[in-house]
Amino acid sequence: MPISVGLIAYPVTDLARAKAPYRVLFGIEPYVDQRAYVGFRVAALNIGLDPHGHRNGLTRPLRYWPVDDHRRCRPCAAPASRCSTTQPMSGVR
Repeated sequence: MPISVGLIAYPVTDLARAKAPYRVLFGIEPYVDQRAYVGFRVAALNIGLDPHGHRNGLTRPLRYWPVDDHRRCRPCAAPASRCSTTQPMSGVR
């Protein structure tokens, strides 16, 4: 069974400017539109705009996959040469 990405979070510096192209591209309003996060749901994919990403050291989008049990998951399914962990897992139960 293929594994699909559940969320792609893009670090942005200006939320108002960043969300305008997504509104036009997808033809929808965000399902979350807050100062700390803007999210668009397109089919089964969530696209997030994170205004704190750059401040936290992010330079590229982060991808999140849905999992049944985070305790049994490996940090990355890709070969070690193509895989890196940005930060330790937190905020999950």
